[in-house]
Amino acid sequence: MASKTTECKACKKEVSKTAKTCPHCGEKRPGTKPGDTAKGCLVFLVIGIIFAIGLTFCSDEDPDKDRSIMAGIQCQHVVKEYLKSPATADFPFGPPVQRLNKSDYRLDSYVDAQNGFGATTRTTFRCDIQYKGGDPANLASWSVLAMEID
Repeated sequence: MASKTTECKACKKEVSKTAKTCPHCGEKRPGTKPGDTAKGCLVFLVIGIIFAIGLTFCSDEDPDKDRSIMAGIQCQHVVKEYLKSPATADFPFGPPVQRLNKSDYRLDSYVDAQNGFGATTRTTFRCDIQYKGGDPANLASWSVLAMEID
């Protein structure tokens, strides 16, 4: 079992390891040895470096990452803005999104939705969208390059 006491660095008398001052001589932090603070700083620095490396490898900011699925979802959000009754929008499941380059995507698809008279009609569209960076789930992280709705 580890001892709960240590020797005061100033007067060399026995004190508690958790004492803020030595009860014998008044020395501040009597149980702290000269290298203890440096060791603590070194451990903190190493943990910080490991954490920073982990954040770098886990970041979603990889410019080569394929965000085709999210591009398709964002295009659907934009198309809904053009509809008379966006709540009735029914898009096909998983239409193929073309990746044009590292950040540009194209979705050629359709949506079934009610028109102004309540009749469900099919509308085709082409959406070209570009990922600008940031949270891919946020529409503000995307720019619509072109939108064609028939």
